[in-house]
Amino acid sequence: ASFSPQGLVGSLVRNGLPAGTAAALAPTLLPVVVAGNSSYYVEYPEDIRLYGLSFSTTLPTGTAWSGEISYRPNAPVQVNTTDILYSGISPLNPNVSLLSGRPNTDQPGYRRKEITQMQTTFTQFFDQVMGAERLTVVGEVGWTHVGGLESTSKIRYGRDPVYGPGPLPGGQCATLNAGTLTGAEQNNLTRYCEDDGFTTANSWGYRARAIWDYNSVFAGVNLRPSVAWSHDVKGYSPGPGGNFEEGRKAVSLGLDAEYQNTYTANLSYTNFFDGKYTTVDDRDFVALSFGMNF
Repeated sequence: ASFSPQGLVGSLVRNGLPAGTAAALAPTLLPVVVAGNSSYYVEYPEDIRLYGLSFSTTLPTGTAWSGEISYRPNAPVQVNTTDILYSGISPLNPNVSLLSGRPNTDQPGYRRKEITQMQTTFTQFFDQVMGAERLTVVGEVGWTHVGGLESTSKIRYGRDPVYGPGPLPGGQCATLNAGTLTGAEQNNLTRYCEDDGFTTANSWGYRARAIWDYNSVFAGVNLRPSVAWSHDVKGYSPGPGGNFEEGRKAVSLGLDAEYQNTYTANLSYTNFFDGKYTTVDDRDFVALSFGMNF
């Protein structure tokens, strides 16, 4: 079909639709026809290079200190999938997406960037604390840097498509789901139309965990209660599956049991909360597992 209302009207008439009906339907059907002529495929980027260094030592305080740095000079970074989707109908309106979509051409879903990641971990042991034989405290700080990241006014990376598109050329906002949310307030349809939540050049966060060891609590059973905390402080890591999403927090409570050094049971609960552009804040879960060492 032609990428114009007139061309589509002609096609509909040739297929037996009355001219008046075809003219009335063409503006609505044209985006569907154009999008329907698109195809999608999964691509697995090749030849990703990775270089890294690590260290481990013990400080005078008895604290175990370790860390690592990794560098990927050609790591694939996911382009915002909503912008990719909109580019499929950009032949009808060039201002509907930051990306230019042309007939019979590919729209790559990623760009290669230099990604550097650093993390450092501290581990400290405390004996005879809170009735436990030992308390282990672990803290970790991580940082991710994406080199050569363009302005979000040119191309955007990351951010889950459930949040819809960011601002389009000219500053206007658009929605993919307006037709499926009949009666919804317009400000709810465009409330995420902002240049936020996309991959940033820098992102960082920290993690902490405490584990108590109680040996032979009863009948040869050892117990290890634990609590863990994570906080993504600033920025958004490249996706999919980025390490940090600004504002996201999680807390976990767990209990490990071991009987006669052979049978094990693990119970934990994890609660996610906060983070404006995270998709896991409603995915709290409980985990239970059993095992045997032999």
